[in-house]
Amino acid sequence: DRALLKGRKKIKIEATWTPWSYDRLSLQSGYQAGVLAPAWYELLFSGRPDIVSRWMVKVARLLRSEAFDASSARVIDAVSLAQTLATLRGLRSPGIEELKEAALSAFCEGSEERLALVERRLIFGDVVGKVPAHLPKAPLQSDLESQIRSARLSREWKSTEPVTKKLDLRVDANLLASRLLHRLSLLEVPWGILREGSTESQGSFSESWRLRWKPDLALRVLEASMWGRTVEEAATNRLRNRAKTAHDLPALIALIEIGLKAQLETALPDLLQQLQKLAAQTREVAHFLEALPPLVNILRYGDVRRTAAAPVEELAGQLVERACIGLPAASSGIQEEPAAVLFEQVRNAHQVIPLLPETSWQDDWLKALETLSIQERVHPLLQGGATRMLFDKERLNLDTTASLLAYGLSGGQSPYEAVQWLEGFLHGSGLLLVFHPDLWTIIDEWVTELPLERFQEILPLLRRSFARFSQAERTKMLQIAIYGFRGSSIEDDLPDPDRAKKVWPTLRLLIGGN
Repeated sequence: DRALLKGRKKIKIEATWTPWSYDRLSLQSGYQAGVLAPAWYELLFSGRPDIVSRWMVKVARLLRSEAFDASSARVIDAVSLAQTLATLRGLRSPGIEELKEAALSAFCEGSEERLALVERRLIFGDVVGKVPAHLPKAPLQSDLESQIRSARLSREWKSTEPVTKKLDLRVDANLLASRLLHRLSLLEVPWGILREGSTESQGSFSESWRLRWKPDLALRVLEASMWGRTVEEAATNRLRNRAKTAHDLPALIALIEIGLKAQLETALPDLLQQLQKLAAQTREVAHFLEALPPLVNILRYGDVRRTAAAPVEELAGQLVERACIGLPAASSGIQEEPAAVLFEQVRNAHQVIPLLPETSWQDDWLKALETLSIQERVHPLLQGGATRMLFDKERLNLDTTASLLAYGLSGGQSPYEAVQWLEGFLHGSGLLLVFHPDLWTIIDEWVTELPLERFQEILPLLRRSFARFSQAERTKMLQIAIYGFRGSSIEDDLPDPDRAKKVWPTLRLLIGGN
């Protein structure tokens, strides 16, 4: 060893202790120290009398905390059963196997899931040790504590109870907190969980997190030290490592979105370059469509998080163009399940493409939908859906839409194909039929002319299409079906000019102008 090290420069190192944990001391995980049941052994070596009774009481308390029935009578039965099993097996006192079998019978009612909970908490245990404060800390741990203070999250870090933290990304401290939490999530240190829908419901400048620091997260931090000495360095290296295993556009874009939220600017150019190469090699239209919504989110976060998003915008335009070119072919000659998946992807892309800054991309997209609506061999679900999207965008007038609807429901189509066309067309608001008698009449005549057997066959599909409408929309349709358009109450729901005049002065004050 000395010969090998001779002549090499000395390198300064820092050493620290790793907290122990019962999970890692146990035989089946961690560094496999060989301790079969740390939590049980702790109770066993405490020297207290009635060890079996005490353990069964812990089982009862645990199950009660999880909303399971665990009465005192079951404790007595479990203790008696464990002691009986030990006697039958020639043991002086019950062991782990006897305790588990007794708990399974008396408490868990034969449920292996409940027994697994008992085993994890009361046989292996979830206790975590703590390194004394005077000992050196790992560089990543020191940097994390510094970042927590800068982000003003010290109170949440010290809290043992879950804390809901709302962040306004326009505030510097909150932006730092959001960046830190996203970086920790990337390092698999789940201190905070971003509440689903929080950004969408409150705007792109707001996030809502549920924070809870658990003792075992300190071990996660030490494990993450292999990726770097600071939180930023470790998160950057971890992001690059995960990007190497991303083999499709949606997975790689999801990583870029995470990197953008975590503000890992040094890694983003490499990921964007990899994304462009992967996009050039990809021919699946479904991947292009699936990638567009997260790309638009990236553009939104590029503004909120003060990150340049010009390369993302350019890539989004390329994906739109390639999707427009390949969409008609991808929609032709496919079965029902792939068509349903593709239709959902088309709808999602249709919602986000108008948010892109280049208007020519939207024009190209609408032209692709026009091709879908009239091209033969395109799946009827996509034909009807494209027709509806074009009508909603006022790309098709009422007469053209009525003609396409009549053709989609014509005798040249099978009833099954016709109802699929109708399902795609009716995706969205049901007011389309309520306020356009011509469209309602075409559907009404088609249903009336169907033979009874055919009608019964397609009735479940028809019900599925109309079930998406709101209760109010279905009520109006029922009135039209019974009384017709003249006898329904639609006219009563039209805007009242006299009531509109009353709010106009206030509205003019708010928006200005004459």
